[in-house]
Amino acid sequence: EAVDTIYAIKGRDEKKPIHCIAVDIAMAEKYAEVTDDARLLFERLLPGGLTVILRKRKNVRGGIARDIATIGIRIPKSDFCLQLARAFGKPFTATSANVSGLAPKRSLSDILEQLGDVSEKIDLIVDAGELPPSAPSTVVDLSGEEPAILREGAISVADVWNAIRSERDN
Repeated sequence: EAVDTIYAIKGRDEKKPIHCIAVDIAMAEKYAEVTDDARLLFERLLPGGLTVILRKRKNVRGGIARDIATIGIRIPKSDFCLQLARAFGKPFTATSANVSGLAPKRSLSDILEQLGDVSEKIDLIVDAGELPPSAPSTVVDLSGEEPAILREGAISVADVWNAIRSERDN
């Protein structure tokens, strides 16, 4: 139900997955098949602006991972998000605060204005004041035979490849 509400609020295509935030590799391993390459990225580039797509564990059936074989995991640099996931004891989902396809807004008033009447579906708002500008996360798909960069964002493609290759070359 919560996932459906997020899609409705954002006007997001339900075929476009949403990632989750985890505290660390140990939490990620409960929900995803963490590969050696993923472990390297988690250890070398996280916390930070990276989403790693992995094959989900068989026991993960609902929520953001329903009807798909993968799950996107982020370990952000945000102390608030990490403390929330730690206190909750499980990953939770988070997306940019915007209508899908429009630029994310940085203040609560601008976010609510962009969302319009659909903002009435929001149950809870945490107002951290005006958010600093930030690049979207880099998205790396490690669910297949070879790593694939789906989106370059906060972490450069070169840094991703260097993190993976440096270990493979040894």
